[in-house]
Amino acid sequence: MRAVDLAGNEAATTVTYHVRYLYSGVLPLLGEGRVFNPGSVIPVKFQLTDAGGSFINNAEARLYLAPVVEGITGTETAAVSSGQSNYDNLFRYDSTDNLYIFNLESKTFTSGLWQLRIEFDDGTSKYVSITLASKGKEPDEGGNTNRGKH
Repeated sequence: MRAVDLAGNEAATTVTYHVRYLYSGVLPLLGEGRVFNPGSVIPVKFQLTDAGGSFINNAEARLYLAPVVEGITGTETAAVSSGQSNYDNLFRYDSTDNLYIFNLESKTFTSGLWQLRIEFDDGTSKYVSITLASKGKEPDEGGNTNRGKH
């Protein structure tokens, strides 16, 4: 950007604009507080729109996850999808429902609290927590299951 005042003095500066997606949040099936069985397929879904409300269908979004134990987030790894529906840890776009979806495979997950991170190609990330527990073994606030307690 350049400007000139009435005395003829010139100044120039660079202005950076960041265009961000409008994120719907994860859709209801994955809502906070939901408990999943270890080994289940967990559908992670969301929508992206622009400032005018039009759906964005060409974003790149990746899914990462990390265990949370005693309130401390562990090492993050790339998510693994169930079947062949997703490539690597990338979400796919469903043009029928205008949403991004990743079918998260939880076969290797232990019971407890897990943090999911969705990384967007606009430089932002969004987080959601899920809980995995076998029936009757709900995790406590620290993310630990009550295994062995009677």
